[in-house]
Amino acid sequence: MIRLLDGTYVAFVNGRCFRLHYLNQNRCQIYINNQYKGIGPFDYIKEQITMLERFHPFTRLEYMEDTLIFQELKNQSIRFDMKV
Repeated sequence: MIRLLDGTYVAFVNGRCFRLHYLNQNRCQIYINNQYKGIGPFDYIKEQITMLERFHPFTRLEYMEDTLIFQELKNQSIRFDMKV
């Protein structure tokens, strides 16, 4: 699971894109494949998605979209050291 700068959590598991928008007091909005599913307890949902990622470690890498994950870095000048 990846945390974006605006506090949104994104995960890709089994071809599905999970997004959690943290609201307050352990509540979050849940989006699956960009469709709103409802509001739920943040810590429980995050734990369950993390568990799914552990059970299916290779499926999450196939579906990552660079434009979605790295759109926040688009207007910033950041250098990556690829020698490491």
